[in-house]
Amino acid sequence: MKKFFPQLAWLRAIAAFAVVFYHIRRGVNVSYNGEDAIVDNLFLRSIDLGDFGVLLFFVLSGTTLYLNHQSFTAQHTIGHFFLKRVFRIWPAFFVSMLISIAFIPIFTHFYIADLQGYWIEVHADNNYALSDVFKYLGLIFNITGPHGKFNVVYWSLPIEFQYYLLFPLLVLSIRWFKYFGPLLLGGLLYGLLHTPVRDLIANSWTLMLAYTFCGGVLIGHLYKTFQHKIQLPNSVALILVVLLFITTSLVNQFYEALPNWIQNLPIIGIEMNMFGVLALAVVLIMIFSDFDNQAQGPVKRSLTFLGEISYSVYLYHCIFIAIGVLLVIQFNINNYIAKLFTVSSVTLIGTILISYLSYQYVEKPGIKIGRRLIKKGQSS
Repeated sequence: MKKFFPQLAWLRAIAAFAVVFYHIRRGVNVSYNGEDAIVDNLFLRSIDLGDFGVLLFFVLSGTTLYLNHQSFTAQHTIGHFFLKRVFRIWPAFFVSMLISIAFIPIFTHFYIADLQGYWIEVHADNNYALSDVFKYLGLIFNITGPHGKFNVVYWSLPIEFQYYLLFPLLVLSIRWFKYFGPLLLGGLLYGLLHTPVRDLIANSWTLMLAYTFCGGVLIGHLYKTFQHKIQLPNSVALILVVLLFITTSLVNQFYEALPNWIQNLPIIGIEMNMFGVLALAVVLIMIFSDFDNQAQGPVKRSLTFLGEISYSVYLYHCIFIAIGVLLVIQFNINNYIAKLFTVSSVTLIGTILISYLSYQYVEKPGIKIGRRLIKKGQSS
């Protein structure tokens, strides 16, 4: 029977909104009409943890999948696992894709006449073919290209799904090699970056970041093994996690100022990999805390709710940032505080609302369809 870990849902919420604020900062920190102020806001800079947030998603995905699917039986086959994962992520992605495509002509009509190369202008890119749409819907565009179409957050979705394909092998690796299994598999995939395999794919993130998902699976296995022997007091877990988030923020802001010998360290000297290691540490600490046995107050319930809708938050927030930018342009909002308030409020309110609707009327029905198909297959 599945067990719900509220602290992991909270981390999903934090990961999602780390990405949201990462993009809000980039949406407001440019001048669209030549007169609106550009300010590198200290608060936004300190919580600019978008890359870390995505890696935290990968770690959490590996951990939760192992906790709920660490064995395959005649009743719970590999085919059933894949079917459930497809209906978990694909329906919401499909609907968001339709909305993103429909939004392109709207954004283009109200945006500035001359494109400047800002990331928000992905919503003005109507240079795509029908084949590109199918590559995206088929979650293979990170292998085939093209990149950067429709919505900037889509880059991680095929990677996530390809890690699902890897999951059964990770389960077998634990049976064969115990704790070393995920480490060996993650290391093998990372090593492929230095082989001709790298030249066969358009983007190497799947190989480079696989250790986060593999490490998440390992964390799930460690929890299953030691859950009755290791339990951190909540206060200790919170202090350690806060320190890790502060460290992540400092690395993000001052990586270039780190000594050369640190930046030149093999693998872990790379900034993205530092984020991956920190994400693994955060999940490891939280899974061994006692939060799942504690009563939930208003803050915890809010974080749990945001964790539940976090996938749709990830899918839709850039559209609302773009809407906020259009308002800034149309109403000639030049004051930085007013610009930040406009974009942030539109983004947070709009994203949470549509994400709730998406979760209720797209994600949950998709999950139910997947379960029904499995039951139907078992009974036939």
